[in-house]
Amino acid sequence: MNPCSSVNVYPNPILLSLVGINAVHEAGYTVDRKSGIDEYLFEFFDSPVVLQDENKRQLYKGNVFILYAPGQPQYFRAEGPLKHTWFQISGHGVAECIEHYKIPINRVVSVEHPDFLTPLLEEAQRQLVRKHQYWEDALTEIGRSLFRHLARALYQKNPTELSPFQKDLLATLHRVRAQVYKDLKRRWTVDDMAVLANMSPARFAIAYRSNFGTGPIDDLIDFRLRHAEILLRHLPISIVDAAQHSGFNTASNFHVLFRERTGKSPRDLRKMNGRSMNFITDTENPFEGWEAAQKINLLYIRPVGHWSFDLDEEQVIDDLRKHPAAELQGDVAKCPGRVGGHALHFGGHAHAVFPEAMIDTSQSYTVCAWLLRDQPGRMTAVSISNAHHGAFYLQYITADGGFKFAVTISDRDPLGIYVTSSETTVVGEWYHVTGIHDAARQEIRLYLNGRLQGRTPFKTAWRADGSTYFGGCHLMDTIIDHWFGAMDDVRIYDAVLSEAEIETLYKDRTENKPSESLERDL
Repeated sequence: MNPCSSVNVYPNPILLSLVGINAVHEAGYTVDRKSGIDEYLFEFFDSPVVLQDENKRQLYKGNVFILYAPGQPQYFRAEGPLKHTWFQISGHGVAECIEHYKIPINRVVSVEHPDFLTPLLEEAQRQLVRKHQYWEDALTEIGRSLFRHLARALYQKNPTELSPFQKDLLATLHRVRAQVYKDLKRRWTVDDMAVLANMSPARFAIAYRSNFGTGPIDDLIDFRLRHAEILLRHLPISIVDAAQHSGFNTASNFHVLFRERTGKSPRDLRKMNGRSMNFITDTENPFEGWEAAQKINLLYIRPVGHWSFDLDEEQVIDDLRKHPAAELQGDVAKCPGRVGGHALHFGGHAHAVFPEAMIDTSQSYTVCAWLLRDQPGRMTAVSISNAHHGAFYLQYITADGGFKFAVTISDRDPLGIYVTSSETTVVGEWYHVTGIHDAARQEIRLYLNGRLQGRTPFKTAWRADGSTYFGGCHLMDTIIDHWFGAMDDVRIYDAVLSEAEIETLYKDRTENKPSESLERDL
């Protein structure tokens, strides 16, 4: 049996049977059900209404909701023109959500207009009408999302949300940070970084520390040290070469800073299983030295984000720690990997979300990963979205022919343009899947195991400013198309990788199986 197998089932499903969105009635409209109904009934009222709850009957000015339990008497009367949004909901998952999110039942509660209601209920209506494959699962996800957002509206009194100015500033800082990280050999100063941000040095330094928790120079030194550590762990190069590739003036300066900040010597990384590593210098084997340098450039300098899932931390973080840790939802766990020691497995109905868009999706980018699926179906491995839907999806969809790279045409229209693999794949096997958006050529491309599968014109790329998802994708505040299976060695680049580079990523990981990995060989 595949060690990453999972079961496609919700233990506690939820069903939305009837939905009404912004329904309008005349004054005097009355509902009086003395024995209630067999399901839970949620009612939100925008306008003045007389409501009966478990305590008493009284007039409310609006912006109130009530969740009636099955069999509970229901009464409300419109005092003037009435507008309300409602839904009937049932299933074992309802009681679970009510308890977990502490949702009041049979009681009138004041709440500011819950903007999440309309998009979620519209999607529920579409699922009820179309009844596509796994529509019941989609309704369960929507139901859970409704309760979760209702709890936030009730208990998160002062939610922290960035203003448009703060979002622009954070995007600028991330752009500068990424540019600095790409050019580690440059002698960076705060003044140099501030010029890239079009800010004064003093203001740039304050903003940088406020957003990243450290100063720009300290952050650069820490990144150089992590970068050098990765090179020494994974590539057969000398300590001097690792220091130079990471931007240190001298090996002695690198030694001092490394020991000061990590508490160990770089030479400690030169030992594996009680024996010293062999390493190359420019004078020993020029070809191997050039080959190692190419791997350094491709595998460790250029990615905006790289997740091997082999770090010891329990959190899901990128190997160079350039981005926040992921928030895990559902059954997400490590399992045996395709490249190194571990992969990340998703038991369906689960995902990992990073609270930032890793790249500017209006520009060129490459996203690739080793992917294994436990079953056929419709599922998304990697995506980046705004508040409405994804800008791109790296997917597997059985009905469309297999692995797929899809993009959407605008920030408000989820219509997809896509490329699908023409090769047959097998459940339980690993495949290296690469999606590319080439802004210069105005097209998207898909590669499977290093081979081009196809290309499609795409001229309306747009920038998603939301989050990055592993194991699912975002649609109107709901996570759908969950991945059933595992992923390993996920990489996101803010550039177009060449076919040679894509083939190198695939072949390097094919020739170095988990039992023969670089780290074990060194």
